[in-house]
Parts: sequence; structure tokens; C-alpha cells
Amino acid sequence: VVRVGGLWGIINRDGDMVVEPQYEKIVLPSNMDNANSVIVVKNNKWGLIDAKGNILCDIKYDKMCQDYRFSEYFYTQLDGKTGLISDAGEVILPIMYDEIDMDFELTKLRIGDKWGYTLNFTDISEIKYDEIKADAGLVSVRVGDKWGLHHTSRHASYLKYSCDIENDGKINELFECKYDDINTRFRYVALKLNNKWSYINVSLEDGSVHVLCDHKYDYMFCTFSGFAIVMLDNKWGHINSEGKEIC
Repeated sequence: VVRVGGLWGIINRDGDMVVEPQYEKIVLPSNMDNANSVIVVKNNKWGLIDAKGNILCDIKYDKMCQDYRFSEYFYTQLDGKTGLISDAGEVILPIMYDEIDMDFELTKLRIGDKWGYTLNFTDISEIKYDEIKADAGLVSVRVGDKWGLHHTSRHASYLKYSCDIENDGKINELFECKYDDINTRFRYVALKLNNKWSYINVSLEDGSVHVLCDHKYDYMFCTFSGFAIVMLDNKWGHINSEGKEIC
């Protein structure tokens, strides 16, 4: 990046000018060798160009920034709203959200004080939740003080479990928001309703539900191994991945 007379341009490694100095600001990505796009500012508006200076998206936005974890996407702001633009200049999420929170599990979207989410930027849940928590292919959602459960297909979430599932990003509501509490570990779910806990196993492949024990315990916390810590009548113990008491 070079500056001439207060404006910025780009030269290559041979010293040749590839982008004439015309921008008030140029923001280079952390890894320029693999970069497809560069943020530029002109007339106090932000946009994207490629390494040859071709405009990838109109230079009309109020702010753009890159998440180092997801370098192919740019948070983009216009008139107080946020969207997502790819490094090819394509609008991935429309500029209509008050907040976008990308993570490896899913992308959360806020409008006002309500949240929704997406896994593939195409299938988007309703923007009506007060809290969203993801664990592998399961998503716990809260409306008010009640919890529900969704199943999704999300390959990236399963890598740490060596479970090869195609990432289609579809959202399937398993349980509406009626439960008092919920905790999940991988495919195992503990659900509290009317002060009693149930234990279920959800197939990550198709979302089918197998009830292991139904509204029995006073407290329950499930673990990665499939075992759950349970309490009944002030006595503590464990149940296994089949819902059977083992101690």
C-alpha cells in the first residue's frame, strides 16, 4: 500500500502500480497472499476491490470490517443496520440486522431485542428468541422463561466428534418453547417440565427422538459420554446412555 498526496493505492512486489492512489483508506487483510478482496474508503464510504483494482461491491457503505476467523465475509453497515458481504462482493445477508454474531456453530441475528439464527445464510429461523445456544447439531432456544429445541444438519459442528454429516443447514423444530430448563451434550438432552426432568437421545442424522426416561428426576445434567448426573428425593446418582440407573 502506498500513499501519494494523501491518497492511497497499491503496488505489487515488483513495484508496479496496480491500483492508482485514489482512496482515503485501504484496509488490507491479515493474509494478503490468499486475499480476494481489499476494503477501500472513498468519499467517506466503504466498499471492496480486488487486487487489480476492480470494484467488487459499490463503495457506498458506512463501515466494513472483516472477522479474522471467517476471512471470506465482511460485516457491512449502512444507515445503522448490519449485513454480510462475501469477498466476491455478493450480499450474503441483507443489511437489515441490528447485530450479527458469527461463530463456528451458527450465525446469530438480532433485530431489536430478539434473536434468530442461520447455518447456511439461506435457511433463517424466526427472529423471536431471547437466547440461543448451540451444541453440535442441536440448538436450544428460549422465549421468555421457556425453552425449546431445534435439530440442524451442520457438518462443521460435528468435526470434533468425527461424525460425517452433510452441511445443508436445514432447521427442524423438535420441541416448542415450553420447557422450564434444558441442557445438551452432543446428542443427549435433559429437559425440565413441571419440576421433573426427562432424558432423550436425538439422532444427529435425521433428528429423530428417543426418550430414555420421562419426567422422573428432580435434577439432571447430561455429559458428553452419554451418562447423566441425576437427583431424586435428595439422592444423587448416574444414568447411562440407555436411561438406566447405574449407581
